[in-house]
Amino acid sequence: MLWLLARAVGARGSFARAAGSGLLMSFLTTFTFGVPYLLFFALLWLLLVQRPDWRTAWRHFAVFILVLTAVTSPQLLAVVANAPASHRAGWALDPVTLTVDGLFYRQLQFDLFAQDKSLMALTMNLPWAVFLAGGVLALFRRNGPAAGAARIFLRIALIFAILSQKWLWLGVQTLATQLAPFLRGVYTGRFFEIPAAFLIALGLTLAIRMLWAELERARAARAMLAALVGALVLFMVVEPKRHLFRPLGIDDWGEANYRVPALQALRARHDGPFRVASVLPLQPAYAYAHGLETVDGWANLYPAVYRDLWLRVLAPTLRELRATRQIFGADSGRAEDNFILLGADLVRPGTGLWPDEDVHQALRTGFDVDRRFNLDLLRLLDTRYLLSEYPLRSTELRLVHAPATWPAWPVYRSRNTGLVEGDRAPAAARRGPRILRPLRDALEAARRKSAGKDVFVYEVVQPLGRFRFVDAISVEPDAGALLDRLSAADRTTLASTVFVEVKDAAGVRAGRGLGRGTARLVDYAPDTIRLEVSAEAAGFLLIANTWSPYWKAFLDGKRVSLLRVNHAQTGMSVPAGAHRLDLRYLPPYSPSAWLSR
Repeated sequence: MLWLLARAVGARGSFARAAGSGLLMSFLTTFTFGVPYLLFFALLWLLLVQRPDWRTAWRHFAVFILVLTAVTSPQLLAVVANAPASHRAGWALDPVTLTVDGLFYRQLQFDLFAQDKSLMALTMNLPWAVFLAGGVLALFRRNGPAAGAARIFLRIALIFAILSQKWLWLGVQTLATQLAPFLRGVYTGRFFEIPAAFLIALGLTLAIRMLWAELERARAARAMLAALVGALVLFMVVEPKRHLFRPLGIDDWGEANYRVPALQALRARHDGPFRVASVLPLQPAYAYAHGLETVDGWANLYPAVYRDLWLRVLAPTLRELRATRQIFGADSGRAEDNFILLGADLVRPGTGLWPDEDVHQALRTGFDVDRRFNLDLLRLLDTRYLLSEYPLRSTELRLVHAPATWPAWPVYRSRNTGLVEGDRAPAAARRGPRILRPLRDALEAARRKSAGKDVFVYEVVQPLGRFRFVDAISVEPDAGALLDRLSAADRTTLASTVFVEVKDAAGVRAGRGLGRGTARLVDYAPDTIRLEVSAEAAGFLLIANTWSPYWKAFLDGKRVSLLRVNHAQTGMSVPAGAHRLDLRYLPPYSPSAWLSR
């Protein structure tokens, strides 16, 4: 981007170059990262480093901004359309505290490096030490042998300092949320993190150049500096690979993570849509790779009502395990990450293992999921199968597939990275000379990966289905009362009744005795669902997909109303007779939305 701007802005630039540069950059970044973050950094760079003649440069830069913003604007429109009703709108702002990390951003977003204490300490502290010490040296040596490097270093250090002011960006964010509350969900640390690695590389290089010039006549000192720089380079090249070799090369599944024959067979068993859920420490990503529709995973932007309902799915665990409440932000409103995960773990005490549960016994007989999750609410979400690395136990589940070899000991995997943390195997299983263990572990890992991954697959007994007519409508005064009724309802009630908030109940009346009906799926795509429905008398159809105000219904070609029901699902009244029902996803930024008006 900076290479383009140097040629598109100022005396060397032109409107055509600026427009072309903005167009090219639109293919290299998203709106949410490219426009607000990189453009602010670009402005700082132009003001402090490139320093063009602004009498013409501002016009070129404005064209660059306009073209980049316009071409990436569909993403902006999508965010603006969905963020106000998303889980992020309810987030609490990051606190500002009178500590170093409470006032400034230091941590780069390297989740894997952060598990190595030496790498984490180095990446957090060395850049600040370099900029502080280098800044002092540059201030006193601006006219010395490295005057050019010193002046540029001070400008780079100033940009780095501006971007790292956590208190400043949180103050700006606080003001912005007065106009747009959903901006609470924006992580302002991206202002620092996205250009920080680039600025650190420049700062280190310029600091070394300044020192090298200062030590022109001190050969021994230059040799020490060269050795120190070489040692740093060698450490940064070797240590991450050494640190990650075992987690990624031996403990991780690699490509075999996405080759699970049992899941291919599972998918082939069904013609219509169904959902699965993965019990941590089994990560949901492998399920996506097999084309399975999931109720869990990670999502940067999803409806707040889905989060409300998901917390009720986890309610039994949240009541028992305080650590899990903190992980999912059950009290604060801000989860540790954008988690929609089925628990935080099974085997780690305090995080997933219950206080009175024996992990070794559970490995033989199964982990009790009745006490962990509300399985009836998972039924409501059309969850047909639970997937797990460890055996499960419940009267509501039926084992349909088990690995040939059951796990012999618990292995804890990080919910954030999926990497193994803690012991890989008990001492009794570590046979042979210590010096040969790495080779033996590598050979065992190769054998395991070549065989492919396998998991436990449990079918949920008596699933409720994706599309069904209900017998009754219950109107509740508010969201809390509705969620309480849902949480307390058994599967028979959930199968026959929908619950609606009074503010969403326009055109429907509470009561029983609705007309029976059938719904046959004709087509199912991400933005279009076609059904053939037939009702003996006026009835109500439940659609167990996640609610969004942008799903529209067309009954026999005529637009009809959809209601939010069960807090996070969709339903509609259906008149007696046979009908063709089309459901279309028509967000306001979609051309189809305008054509359908």
